[in-house]
Amino acid sequence: MSASVSALVGMREHVGFLKLIGDVRYPAAPAIDRAVGKLMTANEFDSFVVDLREVGHVDSTILGLVARVGGVTLRRYGRRAVIACVDEDMLTGLRAVGFDTVFVVVAKPPDEPEHFEPVECAETSGEELAATMISAHRELMGMSEQMRRELEPSVTMLERELAGERR
Repeated sequence: MSASVSALVGMREHVGFLKLIGDVRYPAAPAIDRAVGKLMTANEFDSFVVDLREVGHVDSTILGLVARVGGVTLRRYGRRAVIACVDEDMLTGLRAVGFDTVFVVVAKPPDEPEHFEPVECAETSGEELAATMISAHRELMGMSEQMRRELEPSVTMLERELAGERR
């Protein structure tokens, strides 16, 4: 990750946290996906908080990873995760995509962990990056019929390209 990008994960009282800071774009997605997945499988948690208060920009791949956190929390625990966001433009976009159906949207999250672990973004293969992008966009497609219609052509193209590389 560049100096302007930061992703942090942590736990506090059975609540998982993902905090994104700066401009967070698709090259960081595999590392963020692995870190969140590890946190979710290694810990018992009742809820999850995604803190976007310090984000400058997130792209659709990162939003797909965030959507996955909300979906997993809803399916496993029967409750919506929390998303903290104060940027009105971003809130409008999140609501337009349907994030308010899987997240409780707040301006300030519950108490943060005392310690966050930084997400280390090592080099990833093109295949891993493409697979993460496809998976994240499939999550976004599941948010609404409009998102499915908008993203399906791009996801199908990426899947074909990835299948061609594997031959």
